Amino acid sequence: MSTLIAKTGKTARNLGSTVHELANRGIAEVGDASARAQKELSRCARSTRRYVSNEPLKSTLIATGIGALLATLLLTALRSRED
Repeated sequence: MSTLIAKTGKTARNLGSTVHELANRGIAEVGDASARAQKELSRCARSTRRYVSNEPLKSTLIATGIGALLATLLLTALRSRED
């Protein structure tokens, strides 16, 4: 009986160690993914700033068009809720 208890305890410790290792690995992966996402967002922000700097009128027209489209979609959605 004591051998079974000892084996069970050892198995539980091994399982706990494996779970801990997997959790640490998962945390590291999330950190790496976050760093990659931040790097990509920074790259996109630089690219956007460069485009706006080089094409200010076109950028303004694009932003105005997108704003008008979003406003239209929002108003349409709100009106359809009222009906």
